[in-house]
Amino acid sequence: MIKNTKQASILKQRINHLRNAKREVERLVNRIVPGEDIAQSISLILDEASRKLEAEVEEFAQSNKITEKFSLETAKLIGKELIMVRLSLGWSQSTLGARANVSRQSIYKYEKEEYQQTSLKKIQEIAEVLTIGIKEMEEERRELQRQFGLRPTDLLPLHQPAAFDKNWQSSQDAECGGDVNHDHGDLRQSTVCKT
Repeated sequence: MIKNTKQASILKQRINHLRNAKREVERLVNRIVPGEDIAQSISLILDEASRKLEAEVEEFAQSNKITEKFSLETAKLIGKELIMVRLSLGWSQSTLGARANVSRQSIYKYEKEEYQQTSLKKIQEIAEVLTIGIKEMEEERRELQRQFGLRPTDLLPLHQPAAFDKNWQSSQDAECGGDVNHDHGDLRQSTVCKT
C-alpha cells in the first residue's frame, strides 16, 4: 500500500519503466523470432504487473480524496463524542487524565477546544482509554445482571451524567431553595446557588 506522495511518484515511474520494457521486449523478440507467441506472453506478464501497480496508485489517489472530505465539522463531532462518552461513564476530567496518563488540565484544555488542537495520536489514546471504560462498565452491568438475575432491560445506565439527569437538577433546586442558576454550556453543567 502506498503511504505518501513520494511512494506514489516512484510507483508511477516504475509503471512507465514497465511499459517501456514491454515495448522493447516485443521489438527484440519479434526481431529474433518473428511470429512467435513469446512476445505476446511476455507482454501479458508485463501488462499484469502494470495493472497491479496502477491499482495501487489509484487506491492512493482515492484515499487522498477521502482525506479531503474529512472536514472540520467531522473533527468537531469526534471531539464532542469523546466528551459525551466521558460524561456517560461518569468520569471526571481527572479520572480520564489519570487513566490516559495526562494531567487534568490537559483534558480540560482538550475538551475546551473540543479536541481541535489535539494530535490524532493523543485522540486515539484517549479514545482507547474510553473504550476500556465502556468495556468495564459493560462488565459491571453483566455482573449485576448475573448476581441479581436481572434482564438487560432492567438496568438503566450505570452512570448518568449530571447534565442529563433532571432529578439531579431538581435536587439542586431544592437544596438552594429554588434560587438556582443552571449553566448548560459546552456539555458541562454547573449549578450555583444564588445566595
